[in-house]
Amino acid sequence: TAVAWLKDRFVELKSDAVAAFQGISDAMAAGDTSLAAKVLWATIQMEATKGIAALESHWLDFKNWFVGIWSEVGTSIASTLIDAFYSVQSAWVDVSAGMQTAWAETTTGMGVMWDQFKNWLSTGSFELTPAQQDKHMAAAGQMSKENQKIEQDRKAAQERLRSQRSGAQAALQEDADRAAQD
Repeated sequence: TAVAWLKDRFVELKSDAVAAFQGISDAMAAGDTSLAAKVLWATIQMEATKGIAALESHWLDFKNWFVGIWSEVGTSIASTLIDAFYSVQSAWVDVSAGMQTAWAETTTGMGVMWDQFKNWLSTGSFELTPAQQDKHMAAAGQMSKENQKIEQDRKAAQERLRSQRSGAQAALQEDADRAAQD
């Protein structure tokens, strides 16, 4: 604990102080004030060096802890953003495919209605002629092919997005693992 660590430092400081005061006392008893001053100054420098080393050690521990936490937070935020961007892109692919399909079906349906309207104006009947029916059957077949192509493109785009998301998440995890090892 911190209290035990602090207690140990004071015990060590007391031991160093007792030894220093003994050396200063011996130097003064011998009448060598210069030696007494050197012992005092060496003791002050030694204790200052020990104190600075202890602070640097604890600062490095704190810094490493803080950088580790910040790295985890940054990785978590980046991962969330990757997933959010993937979700938006994925939704847009689905929406745009749906819009393409709806447009194709609407324009084909409007073609049928236009021919029925023309028939009604000219004959008073909404019945399509055999040629018009053939034309609209061909258009419906073409629309079906277009819708299949739209669906294939949508699936391919979704797969590309999933792959990009997986790659980005893997690269992010590799960076996080490498940072944790440093």
